[in-house]
Amino acid sequence: MREADLSLFTEETLTQGWNRARIYEQQMRLAVARADERVAQGEKPQPIAKIGFLVHRRTCAMHFMTTWQHLPKDSFDIVLFDDGYEPDLFEFIAELGLSVAFCEDLANGLFQYVSGISHRDLPVCKRQGYSMVGDLTRLLSYGFSKSRACPFNDTAAQFIVQGDEQVAQYRGDYPDTPQLVAGYARLDGLAACQADKEAIKAKYRLDPAKPVVVWMPTHSGPLTGAITLYSRALVAMTPHINILLKPHPESFHEPPDCHYLRALVEDGNLRVIRDPDDEAEIFAIADIVLTDLGGTLFGAIYAGNDVVVTDVGRPDEISPLEREIWPHTPILTTDTIGELVRLASDPGAFAAQRPVMDSLRQRLFAAGTEGQGGRLIAEMLQRRFAAAMGR
Repeated sequence: MREADLSLFTEETLTQGWNRARIYEQQMRLAVARADERVAQGEKPQPIAKIGFLVHRRTCAMHFMTTWQHLPKDSFDIVLFDDGYEPDLFEFIAELGLSVAFCEDLANGLFQYVSGISHRDLPVCKRQGYSMVGDLTRLLSYGFSKSRACPFNDTAAQFIVQGDEQVAQYRGDYPDTPQLVAGYARLDGLAACQADKEAIKAKYRLDPAKPVVVWMPTHSGPLTGAITLYSRALVAMTPHINILLKPHPESFHEPPDCHYLRALVEDGNLRVIRDPDDEAEIFAIADIVLTDLGGTLFGAIYAGNDVVVTDVGRPDEISPLEREIWPHTPILTTDTIGELVRLASDPGAFAAQRPVMDSLRQRLFAAGTEGQGGRLIAEMLQRRFAAAMGR
């Protein structure tokens, strides 16, 4: 487990990191454009006999970590798209003992992975010109798969979906693309963490006598978001409740969130987490998950957490799923955020929400895949790799 510390908020990371990221992205796109020209002139990419995991940001890595546990370390590379946007992303991957490659280097060398997987729409996965992966698997997680028929999905030879609802959605647009139903692989460790809750709370230095609120705000970009609106009020509640803050990774580098996070780290009353040992830990210990917009809701549904929402004033960004849940959910504003202390001690406040969450869990995530998703994905990737290699 890595807590946030002040080294994340130096001038190097907050200003120069952004500048480097823009430069790296430009260089990467130029390298890919040159690779496109070489392919158009008849040059063939050089194959890499490994599985390539295309990791655009730290958030993408979270989706793959339980899969990496089931693969031989020498059988795959983590392909990073730049090392400027999140300056410690390379170190984060390297600490896991995994092999790292960089997109720009691969494009410059006209290399191509025999098979690989991506979570996001990326400019190096396409039908025409240079593609960094030959046989591409697409992980279709909720939240990043709102548009089904799209050029990026057109390139996929295999889909990974989380439940029967996605199976039906994607079968309509891609009837010939095979699908692996893997549940919510990123929380494979949930059952083990739930059985070890007290030890996990101790590891995070939480007061065992107080309820635990896990605050997972999405990043707001240049807009006013939950961290800017609610952090001061939540700090004032720490005498009554534990608050464990797991920000979106991009909030550590993007103003205004990063400036507020620095102040919270300096203050020390909120426990600010950069990287949990296992993402399932923070859902396992939560009495309440406090969130706003974004993908946190899916983890809370899967883990069976009670959810409270902070209003960030962006109604046009509310997803259909959020519209389905919010009528049964306490929604707090800057005027009513103080109600969180009462809600954390009143299980009856969520009586209307729990049946809705249970129904959604059954609808969104395949039964029988609990704790098995990473293994199922790893085995499928190994089969596809072997087939692509002609074995």
